[in-house]
Amino acid sequence: MSMDVVTVSMPPALRERLDAFAEAHDYEGRSAVVREGTRGLLDEFENTLEDDQVLSGIVAVQFTTQSERADQRLTELRHSHDGRIVGHTHQCVSPDTCLEVYILSGTVEDISTFVQKLRAISQLDHLEYSLLPIDEAREQMGLEACHD
Repeated sequence: MSMDVVTVSMPPALRERLDAFAEAHDYEGRSAVVREGTRGLLDEFENTLEDDQVLSGIVAVQFTTQSERADQRLTELRHSHDGRIVGHTHQCVSPDTCLEVYILSGTVEDISTFVQKLRAISQLDHLEYSLLPIDEAREQMGLEACHD
């Protein structure tokens, strides 16, 4: 199979982690890790949930307190997706690290769009999320409807 060569820029510390990961997990090299990670990212929302299914989601992002640009972009993004964000918190978890947690409600496309825009913020150090269909969450908890 022929492959195109793609140049990717990343900080030296991330490249070192990538190389160490590839070696520790017996990948043929960093390209194999990047290919697998790219496939996972692109397939993330495909064929797992119905397009019109309503979901609840928790999205957490971590960044350094010195990154005023990240804080500004997160605020702008939060305001532009206000209709889907049902909860939000910002905490300084160490002297140099902030954690933002978003609770969302919406379709796969709604939440996927939000997560993709977060991933485009290069100043973020880490992003994690979890999704659960709202009907499934209610059934698991034995609830008819939300109540205080």
